[in-house]
Amino acid sequence: MKKAIQLAEIIEHFDEFDEALPLEQMKDVSCELRRLQAEIDRLNDLLTEIGNKSHDASTGPALPDTLWEIRAMAYQQ
Repeated sequence: MKKAIQLAEIIEHFDEFDEALPLEQMKDVSCELRRLQAEIDRLNDLLTEIGNKSHDASTGPALPDTLWEIRAMAYQQ
């Protein structure tokens, strides 16, 4: 989740780079940042889904099993 916040901050303050980059290059960087943010969001959603399914199929926390460990790893996002 920290990477998503960092990318959002970069996108939010992108205007500060106006003078440092030519317009076309700035547009390319902006598009790439937005694409990366969308991919991070997609992967975070996938981790949440993996965690939820592992949680539902696990015997934990009473009897922790491999699925409970997978659940914990997925929720660390």
